[in-house]
Amino acid sequence: MSEAVRIVDTYWDRFLAIEPVFATAVGDARFDDVLPDPGEDGRAERHRVHAGLLAAAAGIDPSRLDAEQRRTLGLAVALARRELGCLEQHMDRLWAVGHMPIGYGYGPGLLLGVVAFQQSGDTAVRRAAYLRRLAAFPAYLEALAGNAREGLASGVVAPRAVVARTDRAGRTVAGDGGGRQPRAGAAGQRQRPGSGARGRGAWREGLPGLRPVP
Repeated sequence: MSEAVRIVDTYWDRFLAIEPVFATAVGDARFDDVLPDPGEDGRAERHRVHAGLLAAAAGIDPSRLDAEQRRTLGLAVALARRELGCLEQHMDRLWAVGHMPIGYGYGPGLLLGVVAFQQSGDTAVRRAAYLRRLAAFPAYLEALAGNAREGLASGVVAPRAVVARTDRAGRTVAGDGGGRQPRAGAAGQRQRPGSGARGRGAWREGLPGLRPVP
């Protein structure tokens, strides 16, 4: 194995660990029981992962790599640079109220539904991992609320329409009449164990600070 391949393989493993929902989406079940950490510790770890890749890649001479290795390393470097740029610009303060897919991730208005849709619960082990992930939602959403409060304090805020839509999405998931509810068993909807009250409660507990300002 070349040094470039080793560096990218290490980065990929560390990337999946800090983006566990993405890991589930690509078929890696090692992190099925956790959510991303949007708080200060999580941001510090993301910075270490991406800065570590750039530092390691700086010692590689691309001219000594074959075409596939150059492309692979180049993509990893581009991803790491983008992620570091997002951290430096405090984009997490905007994403705290995102209601749309954000790159390979999802805003809080979508994440619970994405987890319920994509995560398998066909074995006892997978069901247990799924329930542990759902149990992590209150802390996850409270960390997002903290990021939103940082944004309010610093003037880095999402547009009013985005905040309002995220609020409506939260009300829909919470089941308090904020939007239309999908019928149980609707076409194309896969049922998942425990995807009801536990997740809805997490939304309501974790949304302080995300209301649109009049």
